[in-house]
Amino acid sequence: LVVYGLWGLGLVVAFMVFYYLLPGFIAVLALAMYALFTFAIYKAMGVSESLPAARAVTLLFFLGAAWYLYRALALLFDARAGRYAALVFLLLPLGVFYSRSAHYDVTLIFFSHAFFYHGLRFLEGRAWRHFAWATLAGAVAFMMKAPYCFYFGFPLLAWAWYRREERSWRTLFRLAALFVLPLLAALAFNLHRVAVEGSEPQSLLLAQKWTGKSQSDWFFGSLAQRADPQRWKLIARVALRFVFTPLGALAALWACCVPVPREWRRGAWCVGAWWVGIGAYVMLVFPMIGSLHDYYSLPLLAPAAVMIGLFLAWLARPGAAGDARGWARMV
Repeated sequence: LVVYGLWGLGLVVAFMVFYYLLPGFIAVLALAMYALFTFAIYKAMGVSESLPAARAVTLLFFLGAAWYLYRALALLFDARAGRYAALVFLLLPLGVFYSRSAHYDVTLIFFSHAFFYHGLRFLEGRAWRHFAWATLAGAVAFMMKAPYCFYFGFPLLAWAWYRREERSWRTLFRLAALFVLPLLAALAFNLHRVAVEGSEPQSLLLAQKWTGKSQSDWFFGSLAQRADPQRWKLIARVALRFVFTPLGALAALWACCVPVPREWRRGAWCVGAWWVGIGAYVMLVFPMIGSLHDYYSLPLLAPAAVMIGLFLAWLARPGAAGDARGWARMV
């Protein structure tokens, strides 16, 4: 199966490069990672086919996303908050399901978190190696599904703009530089794909043509869809049951109400901007997130885990027991 799989992968690569040229080659490098990791595990295990091996690839990307979330939260707050947030991220129901499935959207979460963490490090210390890693991860994420990554611009802007002495055109230029290459790569591939597929007839090999109209219909939809209460109920149900969970939602609300320690204020400002970005993400791809494709709610996992993790970190801090009893009496 490994040999046949490699032959099939080679044919796909040849087709993509022939039709899409350089953008197709770049897209193949991004999309083939999942398959190559799966084939490598098959080879190492000495088996012809293994669903656990395919799931293991997704799980590894999910663990990597949790690790990047921990590193980002350790920078925004402290290591304790990062540990709690990463642990919650690994345990939330929607993540548990899709991280054990053969689903490539989890790889998008990994690259998005990598983009966010290295972007924070670049804006904080101006290390060009973090700029390189951020743009590389961002290019992969943007070319695969740009909506999964664009909203990180909001918390990155809040992080860079919080300190008064950092507010300058130079800071905005550094932030914009993080998005230039990913956006150009995604735009070039998208325009080329639309140009190529728009002239091709509908067929079994091209069941869904990627055109400007199809993008508008599938992802962006209409204002009427955003006014549909049934879609909002579906989004709320998925968020409450599978993203936050009822207890997690209470913990997140609690985290919004407790006083923010002085050393956490910059991070709290950043998390607030993150939620603004999530709101923009929901409104942008509303037809998808308001449908049965609940994997479009995967970007909500990290900010939900952050809120629950901050509550746990606040509860675990020295002297929190007395505060918790007082808040419990008030509730």
